[in-house]
Amino acid sequence: MAEGLTGTRRRGIAIMIVVAVVALLAAACGQGAGAAPAEDRPQVTIEHTFGASTFPANPQRVVTFSAPWTDALVALDVPITAEFITRNYSGDNGAFPWTPQHESEKVVGADNTDIDYEKLAALQPELILAGYQTQEAYDRLSAIAPTIPVMDSTAVLDSWQDVTAAAGKIFGKQAEADALIADVTTKIDKFKADFPAVQGKTFSYGQFTGDQFGLVAADTDPAARVLGELGLTLDPKSKKEGKGSARVLVSLEKVEVLDADLVIMWPLTGGEEVLEEAVGWSDLAAVRRGSYVIVDDTTASALASPSIYSVPWALDHQLRPAAAELG
Repeated sequence: MAEGLTGTRRRGIAIMIVVAVVALLAAACGQGAGAAPAEDRPQVTIEHTFGASTFPANPQRVVTFSAPWTDALVALDVPITAEFITRNYSGDNGAFPWTPQHESEKVVGADNTDIDYEKLAALQPELILAGYQTQEAYDRLSAIAPTIPVMDSTAVLDSWQDVTAAAGKIFGKQAEADALIADVTTKIDKFKADFPAVQGKTFSYGQFTGDQFGLVAADTDPAARVLGELGLTLDPKSKKEGKGSARVLVSLEKVEVLDADLVIMWPLTGGEEVLEEAVGWSDLAAVRRGSYVIVDDTTASALASPSIYSVPWALDHQLRPAAAELG
């Protein structure tokens, strides 16, 4: 009887050891390879438009609200816990055509102000990569976890270079981030070498809503900054119409304001067919010449929200065909 009791105890102890080992392995996998507890990791500080955020390096549970941040993390092979995306403006099935497949939970909202804060808190993020500039949203997000809004206080969105470099700093992958930036810079340089006639040419960029155009009117616009890297300049007519504003609405009667060496247009209402029927559109020199680009709700983000992946995609799929018509 005593022997049987000893055997039972031994079996019980063995089972407890196995359970303990499995639990330890599961915890290790949850932290990620080589991940140290938060209190043992060095602190990282990222300065931004609302001050600065300090948090343990290499955070394990990361939530993104911005496609450029998502792309930077994917490019650096950093796991993403969840992505808060905008309905109808985040690509097919919540993924843009230039972003490689990756695992993450998608949380869909009507726009970037439609945030499910309860859902966000339940995800228990260690870091929130917001990437846009709203004090109210920043205050609520940062109450849940350290948050990075726009880092450059003079910009609407941070440049793809700054986002990629910051991601490298946060996750201890600065060399990899520098290499990614250098690679895309090389592609930009090749575009400029392939199309020398583009240098110094003007562009206009806008949205068509059926009865008016919304034009980019400042060099600080994200799309304007990328196009500027290619050697293009925002058309003076757009700037003049804006009178210092970043964007300006132009009526159909003033469609000639759009005309530039290169015209990029995003039809928000009715698609390209309705745009082609708009009074004066087909008479623009850029349209007659073929040096224009039509983007849609998905592809517009390639330039409007530029990233380490979207910029090369835009060069190949949007800008090369139009640049060829400029000489």
